[in-house]
Amino acid sequence: MATLIVVLVAAVLLAGALGLVWHYRRGHRPLLQEIRNLEMDAQRLSESQDDAQQVVDAFLKGAPGTFLVVNHQRSIQRLSPQAEDLFSTTEVQAVGHSIMSVARDHQINDLIGLVLEGGQVQEATFEHRPTRRILQNRAFPILDGGQRVVGALLSIQDVTELRRLEQVRQEFVTNISHELRTPMASIKAMMETLQEGALDDRAVAPDFLRRIDVEVDHLTQLVRELSLLSSIESGLAPLKRTPTKVEGLLKSAVDRATAQAQRRRVSLSVETPADLPSVFADASRIEQVLLNLLNNAVRFTGPGGSVTTSATLLDGFVQVSVKDTGVGISRDDLPRVFERFYKVDKARSGEGTGLGLALVKHIILSHGGDVSAESEEGRGSAFSFTLPLAQEADSP
Repeated sequence: MATLIVVLVAAVLLAGALGLVWHYRRGHRPLLQEIRNLEMDAQRLSESQDDAQQVVDAFLKGAPGTFLVVNHQRSIQRLSPQAEDLFSTTEVQAVGHSIMSVARDHQINDLIGLVLEGGQVQEATFEHRPTRRILQNRAFPILDGGQRVVGALLSIQDVTELRRLEQVRQEFVTNISHELRTPMASIKAMMETLQEGALDDRAVAPDFLRRIDVEVDHLTQLVRELSLLSSIESGLAPLKRTPTKVEGLLKSAVDRATAQAQRRRVSLSVETPADLPSVFADASRIEQVLLNLLNNAVRFTGPGGSVTTSATLLDGFVQVSVKDTGVGISRDDLPRVFERFYKVDKARSGEGTGLGLALVKHIILSHGGDVSAESEEGRGSAFSFTLPLAQEADSP
């Protein structure tokens, strides 16, 4: 673009010089006046070139997207700030180098080639291999006054996050469909069996009715947890935070989990220092977090095992941990345990909704704390979360 303007200026000056000779020979105008006129024309063209350059600069720097400009030899001419970030370079370093050496991806190079050769707008979406980002690309031809292709402008939109959200949405629909379909199919099958005569069989009917009740409870819990998770994520479930003693929350949650632990012959214990300061928390929500962690720990700990709930002071926070001596979690599964509907033990997928740990994560994050999980297969797991101290936290 700038090159074209320079060529135009040179051509005008050359044409003016030739005209000078002709006019001088004819004696139509004084030579000095012709020189002054040429100087003024050159100044106006120079200012026009500067104005055009400023427009390009303002566009590339102010546009909310990623852009780059190449000439017909595929050499970089301009690079927007976002393109500098994407390709880990600067415009100064990139200008004059090939698009292949800057973008480091043959797909971008090929797309630019199609535009330069065909003169038509080209579009393509693909993964930029060096950065593993999903890029939506549109390349436009740059034409000179004679409608010849002299370069190309590439517009890039990073759609990685959009693709990830779409994948999350698809997984959510798949998972919720499965979670609803399984108990409903079980209920329907048992209802049909009862309607076909089992209702009159006193040896069979009570067990079927009990199992139907269990499935209905599962669906009710699923809907309740989905609603709560959605409310917390959208900020529609305000926290009722007050200065709260952690010891009382731990003991209350352990008491409520005791019946389940006794049925599975798992021992429960609480360990807290006597001088542990209060935290700024919604007591009912934190007790729910503790119950989810305790229920999971008991569920995956065999007879004779133990679950220990503890709290310690850590860098202006209270850290609470629930440790068990259960089956543990594999290295592949561990990073995903806080995802919605993710169940580590596929063989026991009928237990729980797969939302418990997702709720734990969002409740703690909404308190300004953090969650973590450590585990080793066959040696148990430890789930921890932090809560801000009452004197360190802001009032609601």
